[in-house]
Amino acid sequence: MPNALRQGHVSALDGIRGLAVLLVMWCHLTGYGGTHAFDDWFHYLAFWGWVGVDLFFVLSGYLITGILLDTRRSPRFFRDFYARRVLRIFPLYYALVVLSLHVIPRFLPHDQAERFGQVAGNEIFYWFYLQNFTIARAGGVRHAILDITWSLAIEEQFYLVWPAVVYFCSPRAVERLCAALFAVSLAARIVASRHFHLAPFSIYVLTPCRMDALAAGAFLAVRARKPPGLAALVPAAKRVGLAAGLAALGIGVGEHVAGLATIYQPGQGPISVLLGFTLVALAFGALLVVVVEAPPTSRLHRVFASRWLQFFGVYSYGLYLFHLPVRAILAIRVYGPAYRAPPHRFFATHGTEILGQLLFYPLALAVIVPVAWLSYHLYEKRFLALKRYFGERRRAEGAPASP
Repeated sequence: MPNALRQGHVSALDGIRGLAVLLVMWCHLTGYGGTHAFDDWFHYLAFWGWVGVDLFFVLSGYLITGILLDTRRSPRFFRDFYARRVLRIFPLYYALVVLSLHVIPRFLPHDQAERFGQVAGNEIFYWFYLQNFTIARAGGVRHAILDITWSLAIEEQFYLVWPAVVYFCSPRAVERLCAALFAVSLAARIVASRHFHLAPFSIYVLTPCRMDALAAGAFLAVRARKPPGLAALVPAAKRVGLAAGLAALGIGVGEHVAGLATIYQPGQGPISVLLGFTLVALAFGALLVVVVEAPPTSRLHRVFASRWLQFFGVYSYGLYLFHLPVRAILAIRVYGPAYRAPPHRFFATHGTEILGQLLFYPLALAVIVPVAWLSYHLYEKRFLALKRYFGERRRAEGAPASP
């Protein structure tokens, strides 16, 4: 068995998850308009944090496919997998849906409640993890809290079919299918853009257009279980990852300079939407290879296995779901009603709003982190404890821990 798998739970993977959620929160917690050129570029840089979602996709494809490969001969393969996924994902997700659609609106003025609690009659899509399709049809976010779950919808749709693929196909066939899905995602984005003229944001949230990151992670999970494992890919991963990351960044900056994308859309211009997502998936797949195979004494391993980054990884699910409502409440309470409408405004000092923004980060984290911590220990863990009845002890030695 390859090195990384013999280690069992790889602590650095929690660090990768922690990096992913920190990137997403950096993007979403950066909400000021700015009157200075420095403000614009800082905002632009922060908005690149959207790539954290793609890092989640790569990691999810890797972990889930690894679990499926290691347990595919289990007599209760499907039951155990789906039961464990339900216990991990559903309780917090559906609590948020109920809270957002049926509880919070009761405490708001009527005009705000209608806008906050209803999603144009599409509530049913949120109950069945299909909201990414209604968001794509609308071409933008409509519900300030729930629409961040478009990425969960893509992952749940992936979970629905992928166990059958792994169970009925040989690892070699799964590997080939991953390569095909990687190419199909790029083709789907081209078709969606050129022939159906979909908006970039619609392409961004549609499942057929976002399978490359999941496929990249799944491909690596298969390779990790074939001698000599991922170690043989490290030299190529370093070169490919650096080249793909710089290419994605270069295309994004070029689009901004050319006026094809605003500071609120870095890496999501017309060229990036077609090719950039592929490059980001390659870059993060390479990062995963290098981190997993990094020697325990290396600086890279020490960073991703650090306690603070693992901490954010462990509580990433709650952090991801709670940071938007906390941000909205805090911003309006602290910075006033002006924060409601773009451009969002913090207080200005010497023509820049960066000080207000920098103060907002620790303020928001001081609330978001305890909320996620309490959610995990007082609520989520009650359901996670039930996973022991669905294959925890029968899990193959070396299988990555479920995310």
